[in-house]
Amino acid sequence: MIETPSGPESAEHTTDAAVMSRDDVLDVVREAIVRIAPDADVAGLATDVDYRDEVDLDSMDFLALLTALERRTGVNIPEIDYADIGTLDQLVDYLTARGAAAPATG
Repeated sequence: MIETPSGPESAEHTTDAAVMSRDDVLDVVREAIVRIAPDADVAGLATDVDYRDEVDLDSMDFLALLTALERRTGVNIPEIDYADIGTLDQLVDYLTARGAAAPATG
């Protein structure tokens, strides 16, 4: 039997969605960056550098990225955590640790 979470967190994740692997989360992040910065070379983007500087994301682009990632993964990133997600590794680890979920299909 699958337990359904209760409380305010329950709106973020549903039992219809599967938790994503770290590699899947990295792919989702790269796809989201390309949608916002189409000329970005995300395949060549080092995972241990500040991706915002590397692909020239301004503050509005960054917020658009976080919004897209929340829609795709179900993980909300509050402003207080922005300093903790400066590299791709940090962002992917953050999303993975919080149970980034693939959208339900069907």
